[in-house]
Amino acid sequence: MPETTRLIPVEPAALAAEIASLIENAKPRPRDVAAVRNALLDRNGELRLVRRAAAEYVAETLFRCLVIDHLQRRFRLAPRELPRCVNSSHRAGRRVCSLPSRHSHNSVADADWTEGWRRLQREHREVNVDDPSRPSARRADLYVITRNAVVSIEFKYAGRTGLSDLRGCAAQMRRYAEQHAATLLAIYDGASNGTAVQAANQLRGLLGPAVPVVIVSGPSIPPK
Repeated sequence: MPETTRLIPVEPAALAAEIASLIENAKPRPRDVAAVRNALLDRNGELRLVRRAAAEYVAETLFRCLVIDHLQRRFRLAPRELPRCVNSSHRAGRRVCSLPSRHSHNSVADADWTEGWRRLQREHREVNVDDPSRPSARRADLYVITRNAVVSIEFKYAGRTGLSDLRGCAAQMRRYAEQHAATLLAIYDGASNGTAVQAANQLRGLLGPAVPVVIVSGPSIPPK
């Protein structure tokens, strides 16, 4: 397999800005949300792996698919190359695809995603971030490796009541900013009642320009 630096030859900050723009300009449709949610249900029963945050996990999987599609087409990545340069510890959404006519990451076997994640952790120990408030390492929702450096992406879902624990979220993102070459926070606004926009603006104030915070509105996602 080619070296990662040959797969995505872009500076981390530039790639993070590119992904942020991609997500910010996304237009999720009800059928996209339904397709991802149904695929997750097919793979994981009643979303047992993520029941407590099912809506957030649907949003994460939708965005993950969008990011992989963009990177795969732009850099002509073969499916076998994806697990090493676009991966995370989250298993349920690895083979869920809402754009099967445009790319083929759902053809990558679960075992290959798992081995790619293990390898990524060996080569980039910074993906596991120490957090004094937790017994285990904290990890972002998605990692992209570019020029042998880590770009981390965190996804949040904002429903009718918006986001909870903004200061905790800001602390989490600061740790990523300290450990990774670049990071960004993407918020899916499933309510469009202003609470998500308010939360995003507060987080921008808490985090400053080092951590882009992007928000996109879409159909409401059922909690489970």
